Amino acid sequence: MGNTLKQHWREYLMEGVETGAFMISACVFCVVLEHPGSPVHQAIAHANERRALMGLAMGLTAVAIIYSPWGKQSGAHFNPSVTLTFLRLGKIRPRDAVFYMLAQFVGGVTGVSLAALGLRSLLSHPSVNYVATLPGGWGVGVAFGAEFFISFVMMSVILRVSNSALARYTGLFAGALAATYIGVEAPISGMSMNPARTFGSAMFAQVWTSLWLYFTAPPLGMLLAAQLYLGAKGRRRVACAKLHHQNNKRCIFCGAPGEPERDRITRPTKQRGEVIMKLRQRTFFLILAMMTIAPAFQFPVPSVSAKNGKGVKFTVRIENISDKDGQVASNGIRWPFALSPGLWVTHEREIRLFREGSPAVGGLEAQAEDGNPSELIKTLEARAHSGMQHGIFSTPVGASGPGPIGPGGAYQFSFMAKAGMRLSAIMMFGQSNDWFYAPEAQGIDLFSNGNPVNGDITSKFILWDAGTEVNEELGVGPNQGPRQKAPNTGPDEHGAVNKAKESPFFTKTGQLFRITITPQDAMAKM
Repeated sequence: MGNTLKQHWREYLMEGVETGAFMISACVFCVVLEHPGSPVHQAIAHANERRALMGLAMGLTAVAIIYSPWGKQSGAHFNPSVTLTFLRLGKIRPRDAVFYMLAQFVGGVTGVSLAALGLRSLLSHPSVNYVATLPGGWGVGVAFGAEFFISFVMMSVILRVSNSALARYTGLFAGALAATYIGVEAPISGMSMNPARTFGSAMFAQVWTSLWLYFTAPPLGMLLAAQLYLGAKGRRRVACAKLHHQNNKRCIFCGAPGEPERDRITRPTKQRGEVIMKLRQRTFFLILAMMTIAPAFQFPVPSVSAKNGKGVKFTVRIENISDKDGQVASNGIRWPFALSPGLWVTHEREIRLFREGSPAVGGLEAQAEDGNPSELIKTLEARAHSGMQHGIFSTPVGASGPGPIGPGGAYQFSFMAKAGMRLSAIMMFGQSNDWFYAPEAQGIDLFSNGNPVNGDITSKFILWDAGTEVNEELGVGPNQGPRQKAPNTGPDEHGAVNKAKESPFFTKTGQLFRITITPQDAMAKM
């Protein structure tokens, strides 16, 4: 072990630096594209367009690393799943594989820490959140399948291209796939493929949601690709563990610069070769087991709970303060602004009820079109979210039964929360086809510097278009809540969730309703 470290420490260092550089690039570009204060974010309204640019940036980053001098020498894995796969293929020694993966995890954490030192609050903003990878609205099962599939395709392409006449272009194929995945697949699973990448972000975001998924699906997908390739082509058809071998850099895998020498590592005597293969197999299964078990240790940093760990009781009041004379339609008809019953959720870990730029799922359509939060409740229950941390507000203050609130009406609800928790809530714009009000998907911090928030939080709520039903003129459309014959009767839009910036009501939130939050201590003093 000592000789291996002494001989190959340069390659280990290179792998760590490459992983760190990838994470720094991810942090910087995410801040530029997703932070609300970024001019780029403000100039590009649609999340799909920003995500495509993010994909392009990270794809080019991957290509630059692979074709860099250090990438040419180390092989540019910067991903434990890739290293584990080449270990299974017999193209990297067990000791080298262990040091490679250790360097990758250290590099991922170091990269995010360096980015945090430079970007500070920009990187910790909920819209960026240290570029943490999280399952999308379709749930953990679908996210697992997506991570498995994209990892399988990535390794399949790497093996076929790197062992063909196009070998020198392997990095371009890998970069193009990464760019495509971020642009298309990211809303489903967050697009990781890389346990070290996910772990680096999670350490700082303290978001350990479904960490096991990112430690198991990517390596399993790549290992299946390797197994199928071995069955079809044979071990000798795998040249080397480098992604770019056509260079003059030394190779610790096959020992040959330039064109790889196939099966260089596995040429010892038959008896010694059997021993080595058994050692590789044991190391492989040991590492795979460790990567599977590791997510069970969530590494949470204990947060300081308010009120000696007992939590704080908050009361939220939603008041319709719109003009009693109503809004005016294009035909002169006046219609009252109304808010529907809705859902509230408190959460410490990430719980996305919707994702900007992605289709509405998990009951959002029923909430946005009909003001019915029951399907969203089922989604939360399916995720095993505590029933003490979510609920419905449906009965107006002073009313005897459920209903919307018109001008002068109000909803009110209370809950307990500890430091580190956030609040999310959704309610329908009652005179629309599928518009709803909600904060950004990450939610609203309930504590600031350990103190419970108190006061007006209306500005945190944004008008969204669910993209599920074709929009009609507000207040007069025949398929809108007060006038439709039955729930879900309008024509489907087949769109995605986006901010309703085209509407003049997008900037009128504070003129229509007011939302205040009051902790129990503040209420006692009133």
